[in-house]
Parts: sequence; structure tokens; C-alpha cells
Amino acid sequence: MLKKITYYVVLGALFLIPIFPFIIANSYFFPFITGKAFYFRILVEVAFAAWVVLAFIDARYRPRFTPLTIAVTLFTVIALLADLLGVNPIRSLWSNFERMEGWITIIHLWAFYLVASSVFSSRLSDSSGRSAALPGSSDADPSRKLWHRWLNFELVVALVVGGYGVFQLLGWAAIHQGSSRIDASLGNSAYMAVYMILNAFIAAYLFFGTAKAKRDGLEISRMFYGSATAASALLLIATAISGSWKPAILGLVLCAIAFFVGKKWSSLRPQPSQWAYSALFVLFSFLLAETATRGTIIGLAVAVVTVIVAYALFATGMRAGKILAAASFVVAEIAAVIVSLTVSFSSSFAAGSFDQIALLIGGVAFIYFLILAAYVWKSRAAVKEPGVQASRYLGLAILALLFLIGGAFALEKNASFVQNNDVLNRLASISLTDASGQARQYIWPMAVKGALRRPILGWGQENFNYIFNSDYNPAMWSQEQWFDRAHNVFLDWLVNAGVVGLLAYLALYVLFLRAVWKSSLSIAEKSVLTGLLAGYFVHNVFVFDNLASYALFFAALAFVNSWDRSVRGKKAALAAGASSAAAVRQPREFSKDAVEYIVAPIAIVLLVGAVYFYNVRPIQANTDLITALEVCANPQSADPALFVKALNVGVYLANQEIREQLLQCAGNVINDQQATSQVKASFYQLATAQIQAQIAATPKDARIYVLGGSFLVSIGKFSDALPLLVKAHELSPAKQSIDLILADDYINLGQTADAVPLLAQAYQSATDDDQVKSAYAEILVLDGQEAKAHQLFDDDPSIFDTAQMASAYVSMKPPQYGKAIAIYQDLLKAKPGDVNTTVQLAQIQYAAGMKSAAAATLRSLEQAHPEYKDQIEAAIKQAGQ
Repeated sequence: MLKKITYYVVLGALFLIPIFPFIIANSYFFPFITGKAFYFRILVEVAFAAWVVLAFIDARYRPRFTPLTIAVTLFTVIALLADLLGVNPIRSLWSNFERMEGWITIIHLWAFYLVASSVFSSRLSDSSGRSAALPGSSDADPSRKLWHRWLNFELVVALVVGGYGVFQLLGWAAIHQGSSRIDASLGNSAYMAVYMILNAFIAAYLFFGTAKAKRDGLEISRMFYGSATAASALLLIATAISGSWKPAILGLVLCAIAFFVGKKWSSLRPQPSQWAYSALFVLFSFLLAETATRGTIIGLAVAVVTVIVAYALFATGMRAGKILAAASFVVAEIAAVIVSLTVSFSSSFAAGSFDQIALLIGGVAFIYFLILAAYVWKSRAAVKEPGVQASRYLGLAILALLFLIGGAFALEKNASFVQNNDVLNRLASISLTDASGQARQYIWPMAVKGALRRPILGWGQENFNYIFNSDYNPAMWSQEQWFDRAHNVFLDWLVNAGVVGLLAYLALYVLFLRAVWKSSLSIAEKSVLTGLLAGYFVHNVFVFDNLASYALFFAALAFVNSWDRSVRGKKAALAAGASSAAAVRQPREFSKDAVEYIVAPIAIVLLVGAVYFYNVRPIQANTDLITALEVCANPQSADPALFVKALNVGVYLANQEIREQLLQCAGNVINDQQATSQVKASFYQLATAQIQAQIAATPKDARIYVLGGSFLVSIGKFSDALPLLVKAHELSPAKQSIDLILADDYINLGQTADAVPLLAQAYQSATDDDQVKSAYAEILVLDGQEAKAHQLFDDDPSIFDTAQMASAYVSMKPPQYGKAIAIYQDLLKAKPGDVNTTVQLAQIQYAAGMKSAAAATLRSLEQAHPEYKDQIEAAIKQAGQ
């Protein structure tokens, strides 16, 4: 009975895991991230606890130490060691609400892999021990049946997520991030993109995995036939929606191709299930494109090419020479990218032309295409299975079509139909001068430089921000100021866990391929799984990982681990009751009483503890924070006790976010004129105490010093803010945003001489930063160096004819009221009747002793805005006019 219960608990939890993309916890902080993560963790913990009991009961569910299982476990251990020895071990272990990663996620992924690979790979299809073949499959392995059920359920979930994306395209549902790049229930277009590409290739794999026919060539042709038909239908639907004739023409061409292929090879018509998988592959690829995530779109193209090349090479059998040929293709492509980037950054290509990169990479790829075509033609006699040779030729035709489409796109990238389409425009705009490309151009070298300082085990997870702050490139002044990822998974792991961790992570890819190509899967299935890995690899070059990709990647690792021949042989021997050396040794049996009265209770207690400490308490802190922020929306009703309640939960995962939100709320309350002095004092005391608490937790992180100092500046505590901002500058000396805040604090304290060199450094580091230019000119004027300011910036009106410059003239010793008045008079000519400008002009005139002029200015405002008559008359009367 206990065996059946635990088996179905494990199975139920595993089958519920794919639903996590549906979770949008609107009552949580970071609703698209936290809800999914907590849901995934709780289910993994339930599955793991039940699996432990099941493994004690039945040895067939115990893990087998395959190379891939050892690699996943070693990667998890290395990540833990790197985190414990890193810069901030606690943050590395627990992460934060925005990311929900850290080692706590890695250990859950390891547990998910271990449970899935052990249970789904068992020779038993259910707890009763019955073994059944997959209907319609040539493989009698029931583990494949269970895996296929799980993968099919994953596709059903992905279809619903994709449907949400379609609704966003049609304008029936809001896009959460941006205005045109769909993100469905994942809340981020990049997350949606990688989720779609992985599911597209799951659909492609199941197309072959559920095929009745054993002839790979026929199945390749069927995949093309079904996909072409599905794609043409999708394009015709797109025509009806958009009213454009161009998709219709492409759709009709594909329809014609599909028709003639089907007519010539009538036996190639797909089965009903294959129609569905073909349609899903096309739909998911289409939705991927609509996310406009360029790296993943490139990954899709690379994945398709990889499938075709792998099939064309290995359809006639596996040989070492072919493996080396395939590897050389990958190496050559990587070398082409490196050479092209090096050339484009050189002085000979000052514009950083992406066209040269594309041309070189395309040239290398085309050469390999010609070599591949020659090999396919030469080896045609070696092909014995019907349809294989036709499928290889079909693959070459698709590759040729990709080259034609790519070339046509390069020639027409400035055409109106490209520029007016968000997806095509983003692809056409790929260049080294693109804003997002620039960010990677700067942070990738930062990541490498930082990794060289801790090369063995790295900095620990969630600690890239230390590198970003200390090695900040001033040219990034227009970019995000708090990068916490290198936007490259491989560089992230190089930073997180050093060379050791990166090699451990790359080993997962290598052993994935080993398990695939040493398995009994068909060449078509192996090629598709290789394409899946290639697409995911390319995506990871440009984006960081997240739960949507992590979960599917570890599921894929568990799946291919099922095909390890040594383990399958041992399980087969064990299932058959063999006592020979094939089973290596008889597994240890545990008494029923020991399992029921010792193992099961311990597992239940540990499960309850894990769910409570890893999930319930963080969720409590998260929802407490939401409550505090909702009240804080109205400064008069804000309550510091609500923040105290959230902090008292005592969850590191939540504390930094709570403290940062507290500072923002406290600033609003303290500066609100209607808030009571008692509430203001309570917020001030709590905020200053939590600044120090966060400094104690992250003493080398510039972020808390900046946020704390900015808060104190905003409430007029300039002296208290100074040491915090000075420390922030020490930790990130090249970041202009910190220089600006610190310079303002110096000015407020009357220490103008200290602000001048600070802003001079900021200006010299980024002479194109308009905000820094204005600030530097103002401090020069304030310091009595007006001539130098004009020497540097001439008479630029965007610098000298501003309210900020007028304020600098007023603050000079002695004040130069005349220049300030002239600036405001010019501003009023540009915006007659502007209330703020008029009031500022009147105040300066009054300060200059020009009371009559000030009254006249206010009366002109009264004429333009009679609704302010009472206030204006009171102000004039108070001024004695």
C-alpha cells in the first residue's frame, strides 16, 4: 500500500510540475517570478520525499550512477562549494525575489533530475509492476511510454501558454513587458522565447518518437510535409489578420510544395498525431519569432541546421571521421565569430560593421554546405533504407533555402516591410552599435576580467554585481546601472563558479550528447535532440537562464539519461529477476517496518520542514511586503509596523528587497506635509536602522550605500548621507550616477571644491553624457570658473539656458541674480505662462531686492491663471507690495 501511495505521489508531483508557467501570483512581489519558483520547489520537495521512501521499498527506483547523473551531482556540489567560498555566501545560497535562483534552485533542479530519471527510467510502468509497450511504437520500453506521456503533457501546457501569446498578438490580452514583444504568462519575452524553442524541439522529437514506421527517411519527409502544411496554414491565417499579401504568397508556395511532395510520395502523409506535432513545431517557432528575441531566433536557425547536418552525416552510420567532421563545423563557426568580432573591433572597421561578421560567418557556413552536399552525393550508394536519401536531399534543399532567405534579408533589411515589422526590424538592427548589443559588449569583458581575479571557484552565484560595480565601464552611462548577470550563461558560470564550475556545466552538454548518440534512438531522434541542445546553447550565449529554461533543460538531461545502455541493462536484469553478474550485485532490501516506521516519518518531517522554511516563510515575507507597499501608496496611512512585520519573518531571501522598498516609502512619508511627525520619526528610525543592517549583510555592495545615501539626501540629512555616498564612490569609482548624487551632497553641504574634481572625472569618462555635462558646467559656474565652463561647452543653450544653471548663478558668492533672471525670462518666452517658471522668476527677483518686478511677474501669472488669484494676491501682500 505504501509503495503504491508513494509511487503515485511522485508521479502526480512530476506531472504537475510542467504547469508552473501558468502561475502568475499577482498578490506576490515579482508575480511572474516568485509564484512559479515556489510552486516548482514545493512540488519537487514533495516528489523527492515520496521518492526516497519509494526507493527504500523498491530497488528499481533507486538512482543509477551513470556518467550524466554523476556530472549533474558534481555540478551541484561544485556550485555549493563555490557559493560557500564566494563573496557573499548567504546571497549565493538564497538569491532574491527578483531572480529566485541561487543554490537553493540548483539543489531543487538536482532533486528533480534525480527523481525523474529514477522513476521514469524504471522498467516498471506502474506500481503494480506491469510492463507495457508504447502503443504504435517499435520500442517496448515502458519508461519511454511514461516519458512520452510527460512530454505530451508538457506540450499541452506549452500550447496553452502559446495560446496566451496568440491572444497578445491579436490584442485580446495585454503584453506585460514592452508593447509588441509577446511574453504570455512568463512575463518576459526572452523567457518566452527559450520556452518556445525547447518545446518546439520536444514536439519534433515526439514526431519521430511516436512513429509507427522505422524508416527514418520517411519520417524526415513526413516531418517536412506536415510542417510545410502547418506553416502554410499559419501564414494564410496571418494574412487574414494583417491584410498583407506577402504572407499569403509564401503560404501558397509552401502549400504547393507540400502538395507535390505528398503527391510524389503519397505514403509520406503523416499520421494524425504527427500532424499535431508538426503544427506545434511551426506554432512554437512562430511564437518564438514574435518574441523578437534575436539570440533565440538565431538559436532556432542553428538548431534546424544542426538537425539537418547531423542527419545527413550520420544517416549512413556512425564513424569517428564523421564525428570529427561535425565537430569541426562547430569549431569553425565559433572561430569565425571570434575572428569577425576581433576584426570588427579593430581600427580598420571603425564603424564596427556587423555586415562583415555576417559575411564571414555566412561564407564559412556556405563552404561547409558545399562540402556536405558533396558528401551526400558521394555516399548516396551507401544508403539502403527507403526514403533516407530523399530526406538527405530534402535537408540540403532546406539549407539552400535558408541561405537564400538570409541573403535576401540582408539585401532588403532597409526595406519598408522589414522596418515596419518589429521582429524583422530587430533582426535587421543587429549591430555592434545597437544599445542592447553595446551592453553585452561592455559586460562580457567585465565578466572575463572579474573571473580572472577568482579563476578557480569564482565569486559565487548572485555576485556579478560586485564585478559590475568595481569594473564599471563609464561608456555604459546610458545603460542599466545595476546589472546582476553577464547576459551569457557560460560567462555567468565562469563568474559564479570559476573554471571548475564552467567545465562542470559544459560537461552536462557533452554527456547529454554522449547519452543521445550512444542510445538506441533512431538517427532522426538523435538529430532532433542534438538540435534542441544546439538551439539552447546558442540562446544561452546571449541570455541568462531562468526557471522556464532550467526546468526543461534538467528534464531533458533526465530523459536522455534514460537511454544510458549500461543502466538499462542492469535494470532489465533486475526486472527479470536475474541473479547473474549482469545485475552486478543484489540490491539491499529494507524491512517493511523500518520503512514504514522510520524512513517514512523522517521523510514526512523533513518535507514539512522544507516546505515551511524554504517556501511558506518566504511567501509570508513576500505577502507582508506587498501589504506594506499597498498601505504606503498613501503616505498619510503608511505604517512602519508593516515593514517591521515583514522583516521579523527573518528570511534572507526577502530582507534586501524589504529594506529597499522601505527606503522609498520612508522618503515619501517624511517629505509629505500631511504626515504626522510621530509617523515620520518612526519611519526615519526604522529606515536608518535597516540601512545599517543591510550594510552589515552586504558591506562591499555599492547598491545599499547609494540607496541609503539617496534616501538621506532626499530628506535633507546631507551630513548623514555623505559617508554612505563616499563609500559608494569607493566601491564603484567609475559610475557617473554615483558621482552625480555625491556631488549634489557636497554642494548641499557647501563643499563645492570637493564636487569639482568629482564631476571633472565623470565628464572626462563620458563626454557624451548630457546630464554629466550640465552638472559639470553648473559646478564650474558655482565655483567661480564660468569662463572654463564656456570654454568647454561654448554657449550651448541646453547647458547654460536652464533652470539648473540659473540656480547655480543664484548660489554663487556673491549671487549673480541678473544672469539667473535673464535665463528665466528666456524660458518664459519659450513657455509663456508656465507656473513653475514664473514663480521661480518672481522668487529670484524678490531675493535680488526687485520687489516691484516680482509683484509684476506674479500679476502676469494671475492674468494667465486666474484660478490662482487668491494665492498670488496673498504672496504679493506678504512681499509688501
